[in-house]
Amino acid sequence: MKFLQNPRLLENYLEKYQIRNLFDTKNLSFGLCAFEKGELVSQLNPSDYFLFLVEGTIEISAIHRDGSLFPIAHQNSFLCLGDLEFCGERNETHQTKAVSDVKCVVLSLKDYKNLLLDDNRFLRYLLTSVTQKMVLFTRVQTEFSSLEESLLYYLQYECPHQCLCGIEKTAALQHPAASARSEISFGAKHH
Repeated sequence: MKFLQNPRLLENYLEKYQIRNLFDTKNLSFGLCAFEKGELVSQLNPSDYFLFLVEGTIEISAIHRDGSLFPIAHQNSFLCLGDLEFCGERNETHQTKAVSDVKCVVLSLKDYKNLLLDDNRFLRYLLTSVTQKMVLFTRVQTEFSSLEESLLYYLQYECPHQCLCGIEKTAALQHPAASARSEISFGAKHH
């Protein structure tokens, strides 16, 4: 992970995704960081930074009690990261990994958290984002009760031509809720 010093690129992302419009608070100072494929995006402490995914693909995985990982979703479009942590304590039950090279717009919570707690527009955006993620996480945990149901769902709705092809993509089927982890978009809509 590295912080990028590229004001023009940062401004392009701020404009493209209208990030400033998610806040009532004016004059916020944003930064830009990059993660290489395979790096943990969650290494950037969500208690210190609020992130917006603006380029690349991430995978959000649940961490089981035994330390194994279960992919919940892949995201390759605009998404905020750190919303759950902003609303409470740091979430150690999930990790976010860069599946490709990733860029994120970042906002320092050390500098702005107290202001953001009174920012009505941001809090409404946060509420939408957290709600969408909670619905997804609940669905993943309750969608299927057996491996057979999971496999049938996967074959019917997610496999091209209803064929299992490629061991990496289907390996997660050993977990009962695996089919719910496909590329699900759960970023809060913004305009």
